[in-house]
Amino acid sequence: MNTINSNHKYLFGMLPRHGNFNKSSLASPFAFLYFPILCMLLNPSLVRPSVDVLEPQFVKSKSFTQIHTLTAVFNDSSLIQVQFILTNLGISDRNGACKIIFLSGANRPEIWNKKYGKAEWSYVSDPDEHALRIGPNEISVQNGETRVTAGDDKMLVEVLFESTPEAVVPPDAEITVKGRFFRYMIPIRWMPARVKLKRKDIASRQLDAFAMLESSRSTSFPSDICRGWLTFRGYDAHHGFNANIRLPPPKEKAPITGWIWKSPDREPVSIRGIQLEIDARKRKYKMPFLRKVSAHDSSFIVIPREPLCRYSFIDELGPILGTIIKLVIGAPTVYYYRAEVKFYKSDVGIPGILEYMVIE
Repeated sequence: MNTINSNHKYLFGMLPRHGNFNKSSLASPFAFLYFPILCMLLNPSLVRPSVDVLEPQFVKSKSFTQIHTLTAVFNDSSLIQVQFILTNLGISDRNGACKIIFLSGANRPEIWNKKYGKAEWSYVSDPDEHALRIGPNEISVQNGETRVTAGDDKMLVEVLFESTPEAVVPPDAEITVKGRFFRYMIPIRWMPARVKLKRKDIASRQLDAFAMLESSRSTSFPSDICRGWLTFRGYDAHHGFNANIRLPPPKEKAPITGWIWKSPDREPVSIRGIQLEIDARKRKYKMPFLRKVSAHDSSFIVIPREPLCRYSFIDELGPILGTIIKLVIGAPTVYYYRAEVKFYKSDVGIPGILEYMVIE
């Protein structure tokens, strides 16, 4: 059995040392530390079934971060995201962290998060099991299933996929900018999953959902890769639909591009010619009024139905540190909407959640 362990101090300016569940605090998986999961750049898809995507692969760069993100959406458009984070950010290297975000309706998300030292995470690979463990939280692949477990008695999430990871690399998912790199893959595609959710003082619930597992490794900065990003995840009784659209940085002078993945298809399909309609005059929670996201050929259109919430980690850093960080990486801000996607010559929509990240 091969085991990788780690030992260390804690993430600077990221997560509290002890588990922190704050129902009133606004947070997002897309703070600067988590930004690489937004950066899904596009090229013909590849399937790499031999890659153990859970294996930590550190490099010496202080900006290095490796993230595994599970996202689950329920039929009422509630959303859960769980992140397993390994990073060199902080006073020392090889830090670990885990975070849960639960978004239900037009309310501030409920948050659980905790960080861990170098000796508190491990990776195991043997013939019977592959597992990444960060503290008591783990992603485990065993007996043809993948199980993600995270949290404690304040919030506990368990997600079961009847599938094992197969590393699908979407179009243009690898990029190098200014000597820094970004690499992204999808170990488990958007598919049905079973979720168990336990929140403090609320009875445990067994829920059916659509979910996916994404993985990224990066040393790059947000503003080097894009000026914004849109991610839609939705499903109905018959289909799932996942769309990822990158708004390139102004200096690229390139068109908006992206990819979509419908549940019957084996892999993502690259798309070009994307239109965004935004009315900045109409706002809720200081949110831009995003009218629609559509393909020029009218093959699909994503329509935001209800603004849910806004998050910018810069707001939490205070005036001095916030200004310094903003000068380095910009101010990534995420807007959440309840939305639906419609297809050409069809009046039936698929409901879901749209995440709109912009660098302000």
